[in-house]
Amino acid sequence: MAAPPYMQVWIADWTADVQHLSCEQDGAYWRLIRAMWRNHGSLQNDPRKLAHIAGLSPKKWAAICDDVLAFFDTDGDVLRHGKLSETLVSVSQKSAERSAAGAKGGAAKALKNKKQTVANATILPEQTSSISDVRDHKTEEASSSVCSASKKSKRPTRRCPDDWFPTEADNEKLRSEGIGEFNRPSALARFKDHEFTKAKSDWSATYRNWIRKDAEDAKRNRPANGHDQRKQAAMDVLAERRNLRGEGQGRIADGGGPSHAQGNALVHYERQPTR
Repeated sequence: MAAPPYMQVWIADWTADVQHLSCEQDGAYWRLIRAMWRNHGSLQNDPRKLAHIAGLSPKKWAAICDDVLAFFDTDGDVLRHGKLSETLVSVSQKSAERSAAGAKGGAAKALKNKKQTVANATILPEQTSSISDVRDHKTEEASSSVCSASKKSKRPTRRCPDDWFPTEADNEKLRSEGIGEFNRPSALARFKDHEFTKAKSDWSATYRNWIRKDAEDAKRNRPANGHDQRKQAAMDVLAERRNLRGEGQGRIADGGGPSHAQGNALVHYERQPTR
C-alpha cells in the first residue's frame, strides 16, 4: 500500500524543537522525515543508508548524526519518529473514511440509475474537516503557482531592470563585429540610466544595438585620416583671412596674417587633387 500522497506539516509544531540545528543538520533531518513518510513511518537504522538518505558522506554523517537522531526513536534496527507516526495514522484513517464515503456515494448513484429513485450519498461528520483541509491545500498550491508564474513573467518596460546584465554571449557577438572596444562599464551605466520611448522586452538585443550606435557615432566624430586634419587647418587660415578683411583692411596687416606654417598648409591643401 502506498503512503498517503500528502503530509500535513504544522510549522509551529514541527520546527519548534529543531531551531538550534545548523543548516546542514536541519536539511538532513527533513530528508529523513520525507523518506520515513514514503516508507510508511520507519527507516532501517543503518548508518550507511541514513548517510545516503541525508545526502552526506559517512564521515560527515557520523559528525552530525547524534544531534539529528536525537529527535527519532530507535526500536532495535528500526528508526521511527513519534509525531510523524501520529500524523501518518491520522491521515491514513481519514483517507479510509473518504474511500468508504465514496463507495457509499457510488452505490447510491447506481441505485438511483437502476430504480430511478433519489438516493443521496452522505458525508461522514468526521470527514468534513478533512475535506476542508484538502481543499485549502489545493487552493494554496494554486495560489502559489499563480504567484510563481507572475514573478517569472517579465512585462516590457522602458528602463532596463537593475538586475539585468549583458551575458558573455552578448559581449562575444559585439567583439565578433569588431566593436568590442566600445563595450565599457560607462556604456552599460548610460544604458541602464536611459529611459526608452517604447517598452522593451529583449534587453540583450537592445543593449547590443545601443553599443553598435555608440560605435557608429564615435566613427563619425573621429577624423578618418590626416587629410581631414590638413583640411581643417586650411579652413582655419581662410577664416582668419576673412576676418581680417572684414575689419576694413585691404590687405593682411603686418604681423596679423597667417604664419608661415599656416600658409604652407593652405597652399599644400589647395594643391591636393579633388577626391
